[in-house]
Amino acid sequence: MSEDAIRAVVNEFVSSEGFTFEGIERGEGNEVYLLSTVDGAYALRSKKKPVTFDQAGVAYEVEFANVLAAAQLPVHVPRNIETKAGMLLFENDQAFFNLQTRVPGAQRFEAWYTTDTLTPDDIDQMFTALAYLHNASAQNPLANKKESPTVFDLLAKFGKRLEEVVPFAGPFGESLEQNRVLLSEKIKTVGEVLDHLNYAGLSTYPVHYDLNIKNVLWEDTRVTSVIDFDWAQESTFYFDFCRTAMLTCGNFGFGTGETTFNRERLDRALSAYAVVSRAPLGDPALFAPLLDMSTLFFVDWALKRFVRDQADEERFHTIFKAGVSRLRAQLLV
Repeated sequence: MSEDAIRAVVNEFVSSEGFTFEGIERGEGNEVYLLSTVDGAYALRSKKKPVTFDQAGVAYEVEFANVLAAAQLPVHVPRNIETKAGMLLFENDQAFFNLQTRVPGAQRFEAWYTTDTLTPDDIDQMFTALAYLHNASAQNPLANKKESPTVFDLLAKFGKRLEEVVPFAGPFGESLEQNRVLLSEKIKTVGEVLDHLNYAGLSTYPVHYDLNIKNVLWEDTRVTSVIDFDWAQESTFYFDFCRTAMLTCGNFGFGTGETTFNRERLDRALSAYAVVSRAPLGDPALFAPLLDMSTLFFVDWALKRFVRDQADEERFHTIFKAGVSRLRAQLLV
């Protein structure tokens, strides 16, 4: 989009007077235009048509972020601005847009899943922010729930995809064939252990579901904002914690050869979370199967994306191999 086109969309929400375009960020299925006007600093988020999500999903994502924003947490959560017509989304021929508040000057990590450079203080910041979100979610229920897959639903979906995907040529295809049995057995084992530990009995809440180092904004060494609620789901705080731990408490193995979780980092994450959390996590025996589940989630995601798009094989194969290596290893050291 040109700056004039961006300005025209912004003007549907707030005055574009004093408009300054500061840059663009691209994610999976969306674009974010960073800008400021006389009214403040904003991120204009764009989702292109044809839309691959339902309107209920969009409403849930926006409602959840706005509930957290209204809770006035110590970390900023973007508030979605209504259009001048009173809508939270603006639609034109090309895309849907929503305008969110942002923290001027706060920065994202450049590399996705670059966890080896995180310091103990960075871990504290990440899991303190996560605890703030969970506290607010527990205390401020949403008017509507989103139909969200349970962990057991996801495991069934992973298993079905693994059975149905046909062999394909190339390095990724070779890795898949070499590891089908391992993945199938891991899917079964994780489900059995979680069932034995009565995981289904845990309460579910709206959660971010994708908190990683690229979905927080940093100012110096402090997390100042949590962003990107596109994957917001109904799930347990435990699984939301473990998804974040999977991506921060050890290298995910992208070319590093690292396959284990760093016990010191995980303990640090638990300690930071516990200081703030008003809903302490439960049975520690759930950690190993939920960390495995979190890893399976990204192994399956990499397989699904490559099979669907038939593009960027190196990237998705690297994620797949890293996850398989993690699943083969002793998780907690």
